Amino acid sequence: MRSTNPRPWPVAPLGELLQRPPRYGINAAAIPAKAGAHTYLRITDVNKFGQFAPRPKVGVRHPNAADFLLKPGELVFARTGASVGKSYLYNTQDGELVYASFFINIAPNPDLLDPRFLALFAQTQTYWDWVTRTSVRSSRPGINGCEYAQLLIPLPEIQDQRIIVKTATDISKLIDSLAGLLAKKLAIKQGIMQQLLSGKIRLPGYHRKWHRRTLGDLGTFLKGHGITRDQVQMSGVSCIRYGEIYTTYRDYTSTAVSKISHSLAETTLPIENGDLLFASSGETRDEIGKCVAYTGSEQAVAGSDIAVFRGSGFNSVYLACLANTPAIARQKAQLSHGNTIVHLSSHALATIEMKLASPQEQDAIAAVILDAGTEIELLRRRLAKAKAIKQGILQELLPGRRLATLSDSPQQKNS
Repeated sequence: MRSTNPRPWPVAPLGELLQRPPRYGINAAAIPAKAGAHTYLRITDVNKFGQFAPRPKVGVRHPNAADFLLKPGELVFARTGASVGKSYLYNTQDGELVYASFFINIAPNPDLLDPRFLALFAQTQTYWDWVTRTSVRSSRPGINGCEYAQLLIPLPEIQDQRIIVKTATDISKLIDSLAGLLAKKLAIKQGIMQQLLSGKIRLPGYHRKWHRRTLGDLGTFLKGHGITRDQVQMSGVSCIRYGEIYTTYRDYTSTAVSKISHSLAETTLPIENGDLLFASSGETRDEIGKCVAYTGSEQAVAGSDIAVFRGSGFNSVYLACLANTPAIARQKAQLSHGNTIVHLSSHALATIEMKLASPQEQDAIAAVILDAGTEIELLRRRLAKAKAIKQGILQELLPGRRLATLSDSPQQKNS
């Protein structure tokens, strides 16, 4: 991104950039959405991305409701409560909206301030730092219209504002496109896994009958040792903790995100390439016993509440994915015990039954899963990069340290 304006832009109070002073919304009760009633916009109807996302849509009927209809180019800002600072730029595709009293209506002068530029500024850390400082004046957070009018806005020339908006819009479209493609690929992978792991679809060349086995037939269980959150550090020996099986890993992993000291690692259970790690504690029966295959080569250890399964004659990626299918999850749920904290013993895990393909077919199925996973991981990285670029736009362009040009737009670079 080319820097054509290294100097910070001037700033101006928001109140000097408006067509009129800020206005408060209507104080009226919401009613069920029905014919003849205006659609009501409340703070809870705006999501964290600044979009109109009601659950469900509600209406409002009041003699003065038409006076509070949002117009193109207007924004509303939440003035009180936990959502103070949240904003919404009116989109005509959302239909006619009457804004509630917990909103303040801001109408920028389009010759001085592009409403879309103001909406972008309202996503920056600079803006949210101001919200935090300004809203803490009482036990109930709040920012009134006069205070919003004093908000300092970076003010490049109007044509530069439009260039920045265009750049941010391009990267947002790219993010939406990548997110949609990622969701589609994930759904396809999930469908393929369910079909292949259940035997409903067979890969070409494989016709041998599948056989029912228990986990206990294939290997033995070992128990991980305690690693507390306080013992995790920035460097050292890789470790996997049971909570991370639920929150960080999917069906398989070649790396471990946490580290512990070498001295602590000597007291824990080493894990090997091909081991399956089952979370033996959890909060619900639906997720108890989630499994991750360790496919890495680096030294790693297992924490407590992890049942480490070690055996032979199976493909670890295949078996881990199979162990996480709904049919096997139901077995794990039935074998678990406990209420507040649910437990699943190694003895119970050893009794789980599953129909297994031949080792050769397992390898072929695992290869399909791994190929799909590689494609998905590349998409995840592209999406993360696109989001980082957008964050850079928000944090660097808006305060005035850089200026994007249309020829530098991320969408054109990725086209």
